[in-house]
Amino acid sequence: MRHLLAILLLAVLCAQAGAEERYLDREAGFSLAPLNWQGARIGQGNTALRLKSPDGSCVYTVMVMPNEAGMDVPQVGEALFQQAAASGYKMVGSRQVKVGAHAGGQVTYRTADGKVEQTTGVPLGGRIYFLQVASRSGESFKKNRPQFDRITSSFQPELTPQGQRSAEDRAYYERRERLRRERLRDERLRQERLDRERYQ
Repeated sequence: MRHLLAILLLAVLCAQAGAEERYLDREAGFSLAPLNWQGARIGQGNTALRLKSPDGSCVYTVMVMPNEAGMDVPQVGEALFQQAAASGYKMVGSRQVKVGAHAGGQVTYRTADGKVEQTTGVPLGGRIYFLQVASRSGESFKKNRPQFDRITSSFQPELTPQGQRSAEDRAYYERRERLRRERLRDERLRQERLDRERYQ
């Protein structure tokens, strides 16, 4: 059980009023374990994505890697299914995918509805468990597919076996961080404008 608690499970919960974010891992009894990527070594950490659909409805997608304690992917997946169901969340599908990453850390996988997606930050080789989780209202990942450039990720960038990012990777993550800061700034300015209009 101690090893299970080391699995990282993140999700975005949208409040009806206000953009409050809460984490499913805390509500479902999972501890928030730190990420520990070391080059291309498999099983030394866990990763997850947080996604929100463009229209603001809740969509949760979780990617989990079995930890070094030896829990295999089906065990991890089944445990997460049970935890999510007990917390009132509806699972809409899962994929166990073979990671085919290149030096940039990108992974191409096929979703349950046959579409091809890509992600980054997954170690080279090995296998991951890809869970699609619907919101309490039943909106599914397939119905509200976010644009990939709007995804907010919660994992650390892929490192080379020497522990150094390539210049191309570095530029990618710097650009992603800059865009993230710009989105946060724009949202803050928008909220300040709304507050001013409300109290005038």
